[in-house]
Amino acid sequence: MAEDGETVMQEDSGSQDGKGDSRGEGAGRFSGYSDNKELSSKSLKIQNKVYYMDVKENRRGRFLKITEIPPSRMKSRLMIPMSFVPEVKEKLTAFAEFYASLDPAGEATGRDDDQLGSKPLKSDHLQRNNRRYHFDLKQNKRGYFLKVAQPVWSSNPNTNRLAIPAQGIADIRNSLSEILDEFGTDEEEDELNLPEAKEVRVEQKRFYFDVGNNNRGVFLRLSEVTNNYRACVTIPRRGWERMRDALNDLCEKLPDDEEDRQGGDYD
Repeated sequence: MAEDGETVMQEDSGSQDGKGDSRGEGAGRFSGYSDNKELSSKSLKIQNKVYYMDVKENRRGRFLKITEIPPSRMKSRLMIPMSFVPEVKEKLTAFAEFYASLDPAGEATGRDDDQLGSKPLKSDHLQRNNRRYHFDLKQNKRGYFLKVAQPVWSSNPNTNRLAIPAQGIADIRNSLSEILDEFGTDEEEDELNLPEAKEVRVEQKRFYFDVGNNNRGVFLRLSEVTNNYRACVTIPRRGWERMRDALNDLCEKLPDDEEDRQGGDYD
């Protein structure tokens, strides 16, 4: 579990193990540009994980990239626009305070090692301008941890989520404070006049409809979320009407008595 619980912050002055191109840029609108300029880079060690916190800038503005490297070296990362960082900091403060109120005796009493499947002890989310971040404090046999995730399509499901040991939540929060002191926040980029995100609850599932745009045009990201599962698909704008017509056709053909049946495992 912990390596004596120590946390270490250090400035990164050059290339080192785990840094450089090997971390990649991940998914998200900020990573789609080749003009990313690194303004600052720090590393933070929490238990047996290393977190790199890089402030970068491109023509879309400044953003923070947090890269998590566990002993397995299976890296994951999260991109956060600088305009979102103050609110992320507030969320981390609330989770750090909640964690401090928990009974230390229950730190490592989780039933299994499933970081994604355990039921959250506390959940919250941040949503603005068709961008969403989920925060879930969970527990497994290693102890408490905070999962921070952004629903973004990626071939690697771990690309856009972090699993922060709870002892280090305050350290990440303090690092965000230092970054804000140094760089401040960017004004939000003027977005296209896109529709607001929508949420639909069906039985035990939640479906999120997020409209976004990138250099290929406008798209819809449809996310399916349960307590232990998350998946999403991206639909280009030019295909929306065909998807709608196909769904309407299915609704018209479905017998009424089928609508009232309670579904189980649809997979």
